[in-house]
Amino acid sequence: MQYFPLIYLLPLLIIRFINILKCNEVSGTIKSIDQDENFLKYLDIRSFKLTKYNKTTMTIHGKIKVFQPLTDIKITFKYYKKMGNGYIQVPLVELNKADLCNIMSMPQFDVYFQDFFKQTDMPYDCKMYPGEYKVFDLRATIPKNMPRGSFRSDCKFFQNDECVGRFQIYLLVE
Repeated sequence: MQYFPLIYLLPLLIIRFINILKCNEVSGTIKSIDQDENFLKYLDIRSFKLTKYNKTTMTIHGKIKVFQPLTDIKITFKYYKKMGNGYIQVPLVELNKADLCNIMSMPQFDVYFQDFFKQTDMPYDCKMYPGEYKVFDLRATIPKNMPRGSFRSDCKFFQNDECVGRFQIYLLVE
């Protein structure tokens, strides 16, 4: 089964769904990005802004602020599709405390990580160290096998079994 691309923390997650990207007749629009402010002592992406790159492409500009070393990162990631007034979980990707270093070493996902690191001054590494990293013209494609509809992705990041970040992204795929 082909899985939706995995991500490098929130920024890579976000670039999978940049506003109005075209790929094999699929376009996606980010409706909102919510960062749980209880975890701002670890990571802050509140400066992210969607900006128009050209007529059909939106990109992300901003800064990733890392306040504490994140060296043993695990990811829990789930997708939900909007049905009526609520969301039901769909099996696009489901990770439960998956090790980021292992995911980054998989050849099928390397291209996604390469794309991300070309658009930031963050070092290519599965660990994050305190600092402020610029993100510029960050964009990506939506795979042609992505179903149409409204989605929510829930992503949690763990360091030594402690939750250090929680984000939700609302997305419309047309």
